[in-house]
Amino acid sequence: MKIKPLIISLIITLGHYTNLMAQNSSTPKKILVVYFSHSGNTRVVAQQIQKATGADIFEIKPVKDYPAEYDEVVEQAKKEIRDEYRPALKTKLENISQYDIIFVGSPN
Repeated sequence: MKIKPLIISLIITLGHYTNLMAQNSSTPKKILVVYFSHSGNTRVVAQQIQKATGADIFEIKPVKDYPAEYDEVVEQAKKEIRDEYRPALKTKLENISQYDIIFVGSPN
């Protein structure tokens, strides 16, 4: 199975789903796409979802950047998960309660 066609199908499905929800409601739904992207892949998908749904978009940015080298960032991520560490963020989202639908994306 190819990942790119699957992602494109998912984005199209999400766009149709959120448009149907908005049409079936007397009040328009406020949609937000929140994402963290290390290499840029999640950013591209988040932007595609934003475009398909008309959502607002917000990028989560840590104060200290993660290492660029793959093995280093994987080891750091494992340690942070094990230690339940939550990095300080450069960006903050105000008034998240105004959104009806929130898509969250991050590297896996």
